[in-house]
Amino acid sequence: MLEVLCQEVATIQRTYLEVGVLKKGCKEVRNLAETLGDVFKFLIQTEQNSKISLGAFHDALTDINAVFEVCANDKTRAILFSTTYLAKLRAATSQIYDALVVLETRVSSSSYVPRLSREIRDAMQEARAVRLLAVSDDDIIRDFQDIDTLVATLRAHRIDEGDAKRELLAIRRDRDVLLADSSFKDHALLERLCHATPPAFPEHFICPITKEVMRDPVLLLTDAGRSYDRLPLEEHLRLQPHRDPLTGADFPEPLRYGPNRSLKAAIDQWRAAQKTETSSVRRRSEECPPDDDDDDAAHARDEVAIDSLVRMLRLSNREREKAAKALAMLARDGESNAIAAIASAGGIPPLVALANAGSNEAKTWAGCALANLASRDAETRVAVSRAGGVRALAALVASGTVEAKEEAARGLASLASHGPDEAAAIVRAGGIPPLVALASDGGKSVGLTAAFALANVASNDKSAAAAAGIVPPLVALAFHGRTDDAKEKAAGALRNLASNDEDSRVAIVEAGGISALVALATSGSTEAKEQAAAAVASLAVDPETRGAIANAGTIPALVTLVNVGTDEAKARAAIALSNLAWNNANNKVAIAREGGILVLVALVANSGSEESAKVAGARALTNLASNNADNKVAIARAGGIPPLVALAKGGGREAKLGGAWALSMLANNAENRVAIASAGGIPVLVSLAAAGTDEEKEKAAAGLRNLAWKNAENQVAISRAGGIPVLVALANAATTTDAAKRAAACALVNLVRNNPDNQVAVARAGAISIVAPILEDLSRSASSSSSSSSSSS
Repeated sequence: MLEVLCQEVATIQRTYLEVGVLKKGCKEVRNLAETLGDVFKFLIQTEQNSKISLGAFHDALTDINAVFEVCANDKTRAILFSTTYLAKLRAATSQIYDALVVLETRVSSSSYVPRLSREIRDAMQEARAVRLLAVSDDDIIRDFQDIDTLVATLRAHRIDEGDAKRELLAIRRDRDVLLADSSFKDHALLERLCHATPPAFPEHFICPITKEVMRDPVLLLTDAGRSYDRLPLEEHLRLQPHRDPLTGADFPEPLRYGPNRSLKAAIDQWRAAQKTETSSVRRRSEECPPDDDDDDAAHARDEVAIDSLVRMLRLSNREREKAAKALAMLARDGESNAIAAIASAGGIPPLVALANAGSNEAKTWAGCALANLASRDAETRVAVSRAGGVRALAALVASGTVEAKEEAARGLASLASHGPDEAAAIVRAGGIPPLVALASDGGKSVGLTAAFALANVASNDKSAAAAAGIVPPLVALAFHGRTDDAKEKAAGALRNLASNDEDSRVAIVEAGGISALVALATSGSTEAKEQAAAAVASLAVDPETRGAIANAGTIPALVTLVNVGTDEAKARAAIALSNLAWNNANNKVAIAREGGILVLVALVANSGSEESAKVAGARALTNLASNNADNKVAIARAGGIPPLVALAKGGGREAKLGGAWALSMLANNAENRVAIASAGGIPVLVSLAAAGTDEEKEKAAAGLRNLAWKNAENQVAISRAGGIPVLVALANAATTTDAAKRAAACALVNLVRNNPDNQVAVARAGAISIVAPILEDLSRSASSSSSSSSSSS
């Protein structure tokens, strides 16, 4: 049951993203549901869910999701019957509160851990706050004469008139169903709607693609003769030039279209009439507060030019609040012409000034507008930064209202994600400490936004972020963050810092970051485990930290991730094990002892594994086998040789290199030399030495060198596979690396040892000049060693 409740909370979170109306109330209830989800997760983790009745939670969450669905998919119904739907949210909240009271009683009389009690009390506090707030969206519509005037009012809430009319007619058809619902409270309003004058619905004004009234109608030249709005039709024909967008019929020639001037004139005339009536309705409704955050944007589109809004930013507080809100909504919608118009009208500097010195409401909307502008194109971001927007947003994060902090953090996150200059500006503006504080204590939604901003800063300006003291609070957030999301973002930020920045890696270790990452890799969320493994992999690049990482208990957690993690977690954990094993004898032994060889071989052998994960596994096996005879044997006994041969044969470039490298390392063992040859490794290595990349040629030649060492059968097999001419060509190549040439020459030396046939073949290939100097060096070394032994005796 708890898993079902967690899924219901997740559904509420997803549905909220689509909510278009009654946002204030829905946001408060969503936050409560998220806190409730933490309680459920903790009950699951502690397996302490016996004797707990959860049906009340299920019923309440089901009702909440039903309301959210209406607010997302039937906005006309939600606005019209706001009293009903807000009452449903209040009732669900009360039900949750009562259920939490019962749950707290059960917890207090049991052996549950104290943290669960704290989680429940947090949820109760949020539920109490929502109940006291009473989800205070006001009733929106109470006075209208007919459906057309009602539609005009709905347009102020950014509901398309065509959609509104269709939905209102559907509501009239659903009258009996609505009245049968005991929780329905808008009976008088419904009766008024059912008896209102039906609309004069201009069906032929509606574009079949967008379902909205057309602005630039064009006639598609087909037998159907339907008109469409120009922009959506052009987009459709760009993707499917031969297909009718309405019927789906395909035509042999690309479809053409032309302007429908008479229809455009009729629509323009109809719009003018609608606008006049809408203005009348708005004047009657001026004293009614807006339903949600969207209606000022509608005012801006329909009545007030952007330059007028910008001028309003310099008037009274109330006018500035309205203007900032409207500009925020316009920028949020992402229309490039609107964003460009705001910038060209000089709107950014007064928005920055308002964010610095306006009323709380004005600061919130100014921060929202700047955040929306910053999330668009590079030119606008530069303008926001140059106007002092970074410092203004950082100040809002530090001392604004909760809503202002969230909007400001979102703006800083957008700025930081687009390059080091913006990230450095956030550091200079003192933005790191307030973002850290917000990520730690700001609540779920705002805390996640702040953590996301920190992660972006860490990614784009590592040194400056570390110097600003970002590491210790990020480590604390990874350890003690209130939500999984916050911990994930903290781990991601630590990963970004550790990547290719030695100073940051040192700071993470000194701040206790290894222990935090181990904890996340062991018991964090799926995403947190992936990020933690990647961060450990970056930290393990430094030889000095490998011992400390192992001593913190990281190796068992990484082995477990390779065994049962996601594909991404497996790959990152394998890379971490590879780095830990590199030139560290103790870690090689520890990884093998924890079962690392078995899970890495299984990773490489699994046909369902991503190739990147297989490559990471092969690299880890290579480092484990390096200078460790026991591990070479263990890898072979675990069945590692056949999948490595397959990887070197049939993978991509990195896969071939990884497979060849591992095989060359394993071939430093007499039994493995036989096993590699039996698995078909010799032709694969010969092929790579002939036509691979420089690195592949080097590792393949090294593998052939090791396979030929004191193994007469392999000497013959390499020769029969065409290895001698390939190695001769590689040793003589002018464009390859010296390491590849040296490996090829040594392979030829091993091939001719005690093998007359190969000696003849090498001589015929003109390679005596390659082999002879090496043999002479080896002979001198042997003589010197013999003389030294005689003298000492």
